[in-house]
Amino acid sequence: MRKAYLLIALACASLAACERKNTNDASVTLPSAYVLNGVTDVTVERDSMVTVNIMVDQQPGRAQENVTLSVTGLPSTVTTKITPESGTPNYHSEITFKASDAAVPGSYPIKIVATSATGSRTYDVNLHIVPITECASKVMGEYTAIDKCDTTTGTEYPVMVSPVFNKQNRVILSGFFGGGGSSSSVTANLECNGKTLTMPKQNIMFYEISGNGSYKKDTITVNYTVMSTFDTVMCTTQLVRKP
Repeated sequence: MRKAYLLIALACASLAACERKNTNDASVTLPSAYVLNGVTDVTVERDSMVTVNIMVDQQPGRAQENVTLSVTGLPSTVTTKITPESGTPNYHSEITFKASDAAVPGSYPIKIVATSATGSRTYDVNLHIVPITECASKVMGEYTAIDKCDTTTGTEYPVMVSPVFNKQNRVILSGFFGGGGSSSSVTANLECNGKTLTMPKQNIMFYEISGNGSYKKDTITVNYTVMSTFDTVMCTTQLVRKP
């Protein structure tokens, strides 16, 4: 009889050990009453964000318990926002990954961790940071501009910056060079990852204009040459986006 009890005890111990194994591509540190669905590798551009949708589902036949989500192993240039961070299964959560402009492209191993009173699950995923592919939408808006040509500084005037339809990362600056409205519009090509721009040769009113520059979050600086039949002038225009 004692031998039979011993066999039953060993069987129960083996069953408990089985419950600690990986059942959902996760490293289970303790028996768990829940599982995460929707966990996947994450790809995000520099200076951008992306959201992953997670379902926290209760395992059949298990008691409900509060589950808290977290992310570990992130590079310093990436942050996350989890909404909501915790809840009682079954529930939906969003993890938003935001990469700064200083993020370095590459692949980074990270962990999505789900923790409850009875244990935790750790999901190993890859975070892929990739170069910026689209930036015209990030500079669009209404700006206040000031021209400085040679030693003369002009007065403020409005410029509207808009993406050019069907031309990736090309923008039109309406009202550029003195605020002449649509009659003084110029186009510029953006280089998203270096945050620079090139203004190819083009005619604006009675002048030929070309140059280059750079942009930040709310400012654009353009250095350019203005040529006419009689003169050539070097100019710089500083544009500041209106709130």
